[in-house]
Amino acid sequence: MDDGSGSALVVDIAANLKAHPEKLSRSVIFLLVTAEEKGLLGSKYFAAHPTVPANRLFADINVDMFLPIVPLKILKIEGIEESDWARMRRKSPNQWVSAIADPEPLRNAFIRSDQYSFIKKGVPAVKVDVGFELARRSRKFSRNG
Repeated sequence: MDDGSGSALVVDIAANLKAHPEKLSRSVIFLLVTAEEKGLLGSKYFAAHPTVPANRLFADINVDMFLPIVPLKILKIEGIEESDWARMRRKSPNQWVSAIADPEPLRNAFIRSDQYSFIKKGVPAVKVDVGFELARRSRKFSRNG
């Protein structure tokens, strides 16, 4: 599932853009890289040797193991708080999914995936994943326990 589900999502998005073309203000590159677990080797290589001039790279949106095994209602967007993309967190009434920042930033997961190779080259980047909200623990204590 790791990377395979993210790759399937990228291919699906590309197919949908082709089937339902929209006027985009920018070109889109769909990039599948390898060897994330070996040190982000594929993304490091592309970030260092892009197929277009580096100053033409507007942003990187990374997906990895995208597993919506429950109804998709929340997208976790790692890096959203560190960019001007925070406006994406606003949910309009007709949207069926909302975006949240990483609910566990102390895990420091943002630097361990392919988007970080682009960040190091000055390209704004985020990682999109299936999101969740951390449950708040509340306990009611009784006299007996």
